[in-house]
Amino acid sequence: MTKKQTKDVFEEYEPFKALKLTAEEKKQYKDVAMQIYMNEAACAALPAEKCTSGSFLHMCLVRDEDTGKIVLKTKSCPKKKLQDNYLIRQFSDNKLGLSLTNNKQDYPIVDVREEKLNQILTDSIKENKIIGFCLQGTVGVGKTYKIISYCNDMILKNNRSVAYLFLPEAVRQMKDNFSGDNLLNKRIIDNCCTADILVLDDFGAEYTNAWFYLNVMLVILNYRCEQEKPVIVISNLKINKLIQMLKKNLTTKDGKLDLETKNIMIARLIDRLAMLVDNTEYSYEGPSKRLKKKAH
Repeated sequence: MTKKQTKDVFEEYEPFKALKLTAEEKKQYKDVAMQIYMNEAACAALPAEKCTSGSFLHMCLVRDEDTGKIVLKTKSCPKKKLQDNYLIRQFSDNKLGLSLTNNKQDYPIVDVREEKLNQILTDSIKENKIIGFCLQGTVGVGKTYKIISYCNDMILKNNRSVAYLFLPEAVRQMKDNFSGDNLLNKRIIDNCCTADILVLDDFGAEYTNAWFYLNVMLVILNYRCEQEKPVIVISNLKINKLIQMLKKNLTTKDGKLDLETKNIMIARLIDRLAMLVDNTEYSYEGPSKRLKKKAH
């Protein structure tokens, strides 16, 4: 390592600049500093779900508050937030690398309505203000990529917790749990209630049944209403069509509930859903970006 390389590390790498190292300290820690810097660079080049350390821990230099001396310690890799802050994550690891910045590269914005949504999401991250809305659009336009990117950015920049449910998978998982430990279902519900951000992806899928909406979803939405915690809904249906679908599907015969009771529950579900998405819908249509990307 040359003197110029050492000088660049101490003068250009922000964590080292913040320490305001003396000339003697720079001399003492130059080899360690370069090792730390090279490891950080190597980790940054890896996918978001991977770290140079299996434990997601990095070495770092810090100034001890009591003695004022520079000491070598460990810190959590920034990527670990993406592992820990998703209380529920029903999407693949490779999407942990998405952000609103690289989303533009992978799925270019072609619609003014999408540009408007992008600005709203960017402002939400900048102001650390959680918002609720329904995102509607045709298959493949990038709805899921957009919201996962937003959630990743909110975690990394604002340390927010997220529960991301792909509803068809959530229904299947909770049904399977009934044959075993129902505490797993309670944990899912609790995480959906308490997460800073709750995303309900593929809301309105025809295979998401009445039992789930009335016995699980209503509990979650009711809690979040009381705590004023917004919800993000992703659907192929517009809000008015979504409500029509819910009314139709949830009024089917159920031996455990009389029709009057069920209608009351449906009304409460729809009312709370509308409140939590702030009666706001963003919609954009267009050709599938997914298919276009594969073609290239």
